[in-house]
Amino acid sequence: MVTSKNLSDERIKEIQNYPIVYDEDSPELTATEIQKGVEEMRRKRGKVMVSVRLEKHTAEFYQQFGTGYTSIISRILADVEENHPEIIKKVL
Repeated sequence: MVTSKNLSDERIKEIQNYPIVYDEDSPELTATEIQKGVEEMRRKRGKVMVSVRLEKHTAEFYQQFGTGYTSIISRILADVEENHPEIIKKVL
């Protein structure tokens, strides 16, 4: 499903009505091929899945940003690590 913020609801509906045409240049993918692609994409991004316990108000704050909120948390942590290591030392 298309979720770009740059597309209007009308344009998204229009796109959803386009038929999908498979041919020799763009064949339909099997579930196994899709899974392999997802795994490869995750591997290339260099991200790992972790479990973190957050205080309720902290989790709710980031969840308000919707889908992708964990990426926001990841970018904040990376920025602190790279640009503000004194903050990490302060909270240890």
